[in-house]
Amino acid sequence: MMKHRILSLIALLCSALQFATAERVCNGLASNCNHSANEIMYASVHDAMSSKDDGFLFPNNFKPIEEALIAGFRGFLLDSCDCNGEIVFCHSFCIFGQREASTVFTAFATFLKKNPSEVIILELQINDNSLAGLWESTTDDFRDLLYSHTNVAAKWPTLDELIDMDKRIIVFQHNGGDCDVADNCPVGVHE
Repeated sequence: MMKHRILSLIALLCSALQFATAERVCNGLASNCNHSANEIMYASVHDAMSSKDDGFLFPNNFKPIEEALIAGFRGFLLDSCDCNGEIVFCHSFCIFGQREASTVFTAFATFLKKNPSEVIILELQINDNSLAGLWESTTDDFRDLLYSHTNVAAKWPTLDELIDMDKRIIVFQHNGGDCDVADNCPVGVHE
């Protein structure tokens, strides 16, 4: 009986030691962790806001962003629109469907809070001069996770470094103005 307890205790200690020394996994692979963020391939969803499940006409995707995150996608291309004074994500025309921007930004933050070893990239196509309005839809939880690469000459951090800093969202934009001009882009938005 005592021998069985000692063996169980040894097995438990070995398991705990193995867990303590387990290699970190970044975006699904341990080998990703030591690579710079710009050296990693991110499975991406084009027009990610346009899904059949979200009721879009002529959707680009069957499933919404929330399910794409669970499936392993880490890159999301999103289009902004001004629909009757409300800045939303849509695909060219408001009548084809819309996703509330704050809901989408919250989905990303919520997923990352539950999955602390993941890094995502967003590419925002800014339509209707809507970058400032779109950014007003972000939450503190989302903005707290933003990585800002302020020195274009500097090397990008590794996924390991982004995870350690808890800066796990990288945002790029196009059509929203020159980010080199003061106050054109919010902090954390790259061109």
